[in-house]
Amino acid sequence: MTDGQGLSPESIKRIWEHALHEERIYNDRHNFFLVAEAMLFVFYATLGSEPQTWALVAIALLGLVITAMWIMIAMRQAEDLEVAVRRLKIYCSEYVSYKKERESKKKFRYGALKIMGRWMPIAIGAAWVVLLVEVATR
Repeated sequence: MTDGQGLSPESIKRIWEHALHEERIYNDRHNFFLVAEAMLFVFYATLGSEPQTWALVAIALLGLVITAMWIMIAMRQAEDLEVAVRRLKIYCSEYVSYKKERESKKKFRYGALKIMGRWMPIAIGAAWVVLLVEVATR
């Protein structure tokens, strides 16, 4: 028994598992960067009570560098995930029907890849810029 373009059920299962793997990596990497950024914000806030301008600037700059890395890695991982999802659409008819049903109820549904991979890090990067400006204007 086959589905898609003559693939065996085992092949379709591998394509499905690959897509799940890519999604898991995408989410795990975001969690890593969120935790790293949160720790830097806590460290910044802890040092903010003492007049150590150089340390605050260093932490904020590190936060900006980590944010830039987050955006680059997220964009690359989003591309990998999109390739895996395209393969699912080609070879797995169940996924296609699921997507059609989900999209028929598309009210206020935004792309999580863009929100998590671009908008969230951009917002955090903006917060680091604001903190740098705040330190510079003390």
